[in-house]
Amino acid sequence: MQNRDLKLQEKIEKKYQIYQENIVNKENYYHDLKVIPKSEPEVDGKCGTFFHMITKKKEPIPCDKGACYYKCNKTYEYNPLIESEEEKRMICQKRLDKINYLKDFDISKYKSYEKIATTPKGIKHRIILIDEEHSYIYVLEHHKTYVLLWTGYDIPNWKMKKELKS
Repeated sequence: MQNRDLKLQEKIEKKYQIYQENIVNKENYYHDLKVIPKSEPEVDGKCGTFFHMITKKKEPIPCDKGACYYKCNKTYEYNPLIESEEEKRMICQKRLDKINYLKDFDISKYKSYEKIATTPKGIKHRIILIDEEHSYIYVLEHHKTYVLLWTGYDIPNWKMKKELKS
């Protein structure tokens, strides 16, 4: 394995510690329902939500063509999701760095709205938490007895204005 991949693995381990401390080991609630991370599928010993938060869809368009500051179009050898038939995703340096925002994760301080989303698995009741300070969004899914943390990602400023109007 290349040195670059070993450094990536070390970085992922450090970011996963942040994720565990602020999501897995900390109790968060949305309207009296406990917020839990999506644990399945477990990827490389880490829960599915974490890997969803640090990856993006595997696309022919590299990051530098969009809002991403990193030129991470060269894929890493270490990427447990790259060959997955269900999750064709690649690790994104930008998304991995944004895990630091979890250090301040507090549902009560975010603006939020709810919406019904049509997904390949059916209709879902989604909750969108908006972190204005970091231009970051958390996506949760409402269930009868709990709320599932689905993913998180940053958004450009123009889209943030649109989200705040929702």
